[in-house]
Amino acid sequence: MNKRNPEHGAALILALVLLAALTVLGLTAVTLSSVEVRIAQNDFNMRSALDAAEGGIQVGIEHAQQFPGTDTSISSGSDLPLSYSVDVSASEKVVAPPAGYSLDYISRVYQIESTGSMSAGSAQISKRITVEEIVGPQRAGY
Repeated sequence: MNKRNPEHGAALILALVLLAALTVLGLTAVTLSSVEVRIAQNDFNMRSALDAAEGGIQVGIEHAQQFPGTDTSISSGSDLPLSYSVDVSASEKVVAPPAGYSLDYISRVYQIESTGSMSAGSAQISKRITVEEIVGPQRAGY
């Protein structure tokens, strides 16, 4: 008469359960690491686009210094992974002199907007600044 041991095959079942648990753990780790890689890549793209936008702002400021009071649109070109486009709009007005002065001042206000892009539009960031320049004194009726 053969008596069966009730624990016969328990090691196999335990090994299969442990293997399944480790497989789930491994798949979870792979999934999380691929998500982390995508997050890091998106962060890199956004930071690069921000750098390009800030570079465009600097180009706009330089343009405003070289060509006071003029509007323009400037683009860096799109053949590189990083690119920017800048719009500069300028307005000018005569400011009355303070009491006791007879000469007028000129106030120039520049709206500079720059859009930076990374990797063919995968990330875009826009920055806008307003710069006011007071120039003077100017002779009345300049």
